[in-house]
Amino acid sequence: MTTRFLLISSDSALQFEIREALGPTTHVDLVAIDADSAFRSQLITESPPSDSVLLLDAQIPRSLNAALDRQERSALWLLQELRRSGVATPALVITSRPLGVSELDEYCTPENRAIALPQLRLQPGVLQSFVDMLLCRRADPKTTWNVIEFDVKRTSVKCFLGNRHGENMIEWAEASTRTYSAAQTLAIAYANPPFRPGWARQIHGDGALLFRELIIATLGPGLFSHLECWAGGLGNLAFRFRVDDASLYCAPFEATVRLSGLPPMGTEDDFTQNPFVLVNAPIARRMKVANLRGATRQEPELRAARVLFIRSQVGENRTRTTGRDVVGVWERDPETRKIRISAFEFRRLDNIDRELNDLRTLKGEDSTIFTLDELDLSASADPRGAEAVLMEKLRLNRYDVVHFAGHSLTTRDGLTLLVLPGGTPGEAEGMSVHTFAEGAAASGTRLVYLSSCQGSSANAVANLGQRNIPHVIGFRWDVDDERAADFAKYFYSDLFGKQSSSICNAFRAACRGVYEPMHIEASPIWASPILASNSDNWAAQFIREPVDVAARI
Repeated sequence: MTTRFLLISSDSALQFEIREALGPTTHVDLVAIDADSAFRSQLITESPPSDSVLLLDAQIPRSLNAALDRQERSALWLLQELRRSGVATPALVITSRPLGVSELDEYCTPENRAIALPQLRLQPGVLQSFVDMLLCRRADPKTTWNVIEFDVKRTSVKCFLGNRHGENMIEWAEASTRTYSAAQTLAIAYANPPFRPGWARQIHGDGALLFRELIIATLGPGLFSHLECWAGGLGNLAFRFRVDDASLYCAPFEATVRLSGLPPMGTEDDFTQNPFVLVNAPIARRMKVANLRGATRQEPELRAARVLFIRSQVGENRTRTTGRDVVGVWERDPETRKIRISAFEFRRLDNIDRELNDLRTLKGEDSTIFTLDELDLSASADPRGAEAVLMEKLRLNRYDVVHFAGHSLTTRDGLTLLVLPGGTPGEAEGMSVHTFAEGAAASGTRLVYLSSCQGSSANAVANLGQRNIPHVIGFRWDVDDERAADFAKYFYSDLFGKQSSSICNAFRAACRGVYEPMHIEASPIWASPILASNSDNWAAQFIREPVDVAARI
């Protein structure tokens, strides 16, 4: 069906730009150059809303000889009056503001059948996709806007829109430095959260703040609602935060809350009416990487994925079991700047073998999906030490997934270490996460899963994510190792299940699996996970291409 475009604008340059974006074969009727005339136009009031689209200049003057309305009140008045009069013709409102969300943006919702489109985005493909959105036409998945990214910097916060194929990602809007300040304040507060009673409601409130200051401040509530509806619901969207600033690593971006507009009631219903995004849609981070290797863009091969499980159990020396180990670390005192040795004690993990056994069981259900290689550092008798054994394993083999089960620590001067079993009972050794990342990258690893229960930090995930590892999963806070095992089971069951889910969808499934709204404060496991993904098409990345069982090799 041919779409009829009804243009309302007094700006000849904008008129030309719109016609260029729609193409030479598209017919555009200039029906009015001011709001009063447009409201009286029979072409508008009598046009069937099913095949017509209003193209409305946001700065249209109110009357024929009036100046352009820079406040956009005339355009808002026209839309409201048309809707009150029963005119339901969809409207695409072209705005020219560089920053901010206006009252006109807020009015352009799915219910009001209007979308606010920045003039800077009047490219042919972009304009047509929003016309399809207005008319509820199903479009090519590659032109559907279902990935939303935010580049959080000190100077501003920029929003990008794209699709899960990593194509057509465009810079959409920009917000002021106030947004950065909000994220930085939360990063300080959540570096070491106390988890006192009521912490879940606190993080829910802070997640709502992130939604307002990031998503709403750049997209506006109307456009976000359009994107959500067009994608088929919140669960079909994907979000990523580009975080280059180390001072923001601890900000709880993953706790962002989708506000519904309903006022909070102070009950458990708040968590349902205004849900956490991460239990509905994938949320990831992108760290700054100097030399991300091109392999991150390759399509998965039709073969069994190769998984390495590293068992780094402390307190379990071959000669004597102690139940806990101590690792001594040289670190610089941030106040005195003096170097000293700090001792960190780590207890034995009771559920580390459950993670391994769950993977063995999953592999047993269908051995064509992935192979499982096991490295038990606690049982190693190599005199070179656990680090040498681990690095040799990584350098001499190729893996798709490297799963590290053990402890980690981040010193006060920012050094992140993995805790490995030592040669002497009661002692452990630290392995630089940088060294580990080099080994994982050398083995071609596409996903590192850092199942570190004690000593977890956002810095550990960031340090891995910055060093040529396409995807990293870890925890921002200490978590109970039993719940960590639950999370791993949900993740791998979805990643290596019969449908071979994407990495980000498996992450979402695991967050949803451990989320217990009726016992929300029993454990922070649902709010602690972080997924760092650096590839452009991160939302469509699989460890293994999904294929039918009969086609598996």
